[in-house]
Amino acid sequence: DVHEEDQPHADEQARQQGVPLTEQQVRDILWDLNRLGLVSVSRGRGGSRLTRAGLELWERLDLENKKGE
Repeated sequence: DVHEEDQPHADEQARQQGVPLTEQQVRDILWDLNRLGLVSVSRGRGGSRLTRAGLELWERLDLENKKGE
């Protein structure tokens, strides 16, 4: 099982991907996605998770990206 402390935070992951985001920017993005019903945001160690709608959107976008390669 992977523990939260073993995983880089979203801002660090973004930096590694060449997308420099601050922690506040990541929180703002998550809040917007939460309002759209695409993620469920929990405080503290609960983290944030994709909802079923968010996962379905991600899968559609992933398929579209693979078609364009």
